[in-house]
Amino acid sequence: MLPITADCQENPAIAAGKEIAVVTTAYGKVRGYIHTGIYTFKGIPYGTAKRFMPPEKAASWEGIRSSMTFGPTCPSPESYVFRDEYEFPLNRSHGYYIKENCLNLNIWSKEVNGAERKPVMVYLHGGGFSSGSSVEFSSLDGENLSRKGDVVVVSINHRLNTLGFLDLSAYGDKYKPLVIKQANQKSKTSHAPVYVYLFAWQSPVLDGTYKAFHTMDLPFVFNNIARCEEMTGGGQRAYQMADKMSAAWIQFARTGNPNCKEIPDWPNYTSIN
Repeated sequence: MLPITADCQENPAIAAGKEIAVVTTAYGKVRGYIHTGIYTFKGIPYGTAKRFMPPEKAASWEGIRSSMTFGPTCPSPESYVFRDEYEFPLNRSHGYYIKENCLNLNIWSKEVNGAERKPVMVYLHGGGFSSGSSVEFSSLDGENLSRKGDVVVVSINHRLNTLGFLDLSAYGDKYKPLVIKQANQKSKTSHAPVYVYLFAWQSPVLDGTYKAFHTMDLPFVFNNIARCEEMTGGGQRAYQMADKMSAAWIQFARTGNPNCKEIPDWPNYTSIN
C-alpha cells in the first residue's frame, strides 16, 4: 500500500485547528483559518438590529466563536429574470442563506495579533440599495489584494431595501436613519481630496459582447483575474490592468492618494476638471 495519506499531509494550502487563527475582538474571541499564508475570518457579527430600528452593537460571547464560513445575507426581492449569457461572466454565488440579522463581516490579513498598524480597506457591495451581498461574486474575495498590498481587506453584509433604507423618521426620532446622523457629522468636517475614475476596460469574452458593464471593475480592484476568467478572459491585458488598478487602491488605503508608480498622474477631482 502506498503512503498516500502521509504525502497529502505535507504543506497543505489550508491550516485550520482549535488553536490556529484565533484573535480577540471587542465582543469575544474568533477563530478563522489560514489559506496560503492569509488569515481569513468570515461571518463575524459587527452589530444587531430590530426591524426598522437603528443598529446596535453586537452581543458579546463566551469562548471562541468559529468564523470560517460566510454569514447570512439580507433578504431581497427575488429576481425572475435569468439570462444565461449575462450570468456567465458574473459567476454569481447563490450558496449563502438569508436572514434579517445579517450584520456580519469578512476579513483577510497577512498577519494578526501584531503590533504594526496596517491600512484597512472596507468594501460595501452595490445592488441599488435593494439587493446584493459581500459574497455574491467571486471577484469580491479579499485574499489576493491583502497579499499584494499587505493590507487588511474587509467586506460586509448590511441591511437592504425596506429593512435598511425605509425612512420612518416622521414617526419619531428613534426611527431616524443612522446615515442621516453620519451625514450631519461629516458635513461639519473639512473635505478630503476626491478621486474619480471611469472604468472603460472591455471584456473580450463572448466576442466582446459584455463590454464594460456594471461590476466589471471588481476583479481588477481585488486582483482576482484568475478567479473571474468568465468575466475578464484571463489574458495578459487583464492581469496588467489589475496590477495597476489594485496598486492604486492599495496606495489610496495607505496614504489617501491613489497615485503610485504603476499609473500616470491622477489629479484629485474638482468641479473644473
